[in-house]
Amino acid sequence: MAETQPTQPPGSQADHVATLQTMFPHIPEPALRRALEVSGTPDLAATLLLENPWQAFMPEQQQAPPPQDDDEEDEEEPEAPPPAPAEPARKRRKVTPEDKPPNAGDATYDCLFDEVRTKKSSLQLMNLGPKKLAHTRVALLHSGAKDTYDQAGGYWLVPLSLQDLDETWWKVLTPHLERKALGRAVEFRSLPEGPNMPDVAFDDLEAAQTRRANRPRPPRRAGAPAEAAAIVAALVAPCSDDTSDKVGKYLAQLFPAKCPLHFCEMKGGSKVESKVLTKDWHESHSTKRVSRVQEEAKKTSLLAPIAAKKYRYDIESRATEGWKVVEEASA
Repeated sequence: MAETQPTQPPGSQADHVATLQTMFPHIPEPALRRALEVSGTPDLAATLLLENPWQAFMPEQQQAPPPQDDDEEDEEEPEAPPPAPAEPARKRRKVTPEDKPPNAGDATYDCLFDEVRTKKSSLQLMNLGPKKLAHTRVALLHSGAKDTYDQAGGYWLVPLSLQDLDETWWKVLTPHLERKALGRAVEFRSLPEGPNMPDVAFDDLEAAQTRRANRPRPPRRAGAPAEAAAIVAALVAPCSDDTSDKVGKYLAQLFPAKCPLHFCEMKGGSKVESKVLTKDWHESHSTKRVSRVQEEAKKTSLLAPIAAKKYRYDIESRATEGWKVVEEASA
């Protein structure tokens, strides 16, 4: 029986190779062709090249150069042009214990930059901004928290796009560190490009977003839901059971456009992996959520001025028939 070849998507092989060349300009064409032959589709070939060294797809033997005529042996070969100057390496910002300490007298806060624990002042944190850091995780701690998930019974998640990242960082610094309105810790996490892939550093998120946009996607089936907007990072707010509703309502008021926000329970001492922070996984495993509901305006007379819109933030729990309101609160 003849071996079944992978089904090729519409388009010639040259088109597929050209697509891969835009995604991987540094990889030689023979390696791209071989990855395409092995996988069958540009999408799977891109995944293979991201998960494996491209050298593994190079042919074992390259074709030898054609022999030269004897008459040309005596001719002098033209001098090769000097190599182009190498582009300067991008300077990446990483927080280390050797960084400049806060000024004397400044209030300081415990922070985690990946696994590096250090202290920073409010001004230092305002000047950082995660978008330019070569880290995949930044956590802000207080009240003696040992790590992000210390004494947490679960966590709220706010999905973030690249454009949200620094603005959200600046938005939560004062409420979290000074007012302590978001529990004992908050964590900013970058998300991986796909299943079983490493997290992307914050300063590489823009390039990762471009790779996602250029990656070919299979055509959507008729009636299938449209693909959700790409989420590249997340704000994680772990909290204890007795403060979870309060933290959820505060987050909903900070980010009303992102409501409803969802809460997942977690086992004691466990940590949250990046792969479960995707919006779809988190929402499907959530046990409660906070929703923003507009309250009906009451007019006392026809001549009364139009009242400003009022909203309330309801805590809902997951029930067999859907979501059920367990607590209402006015904004």
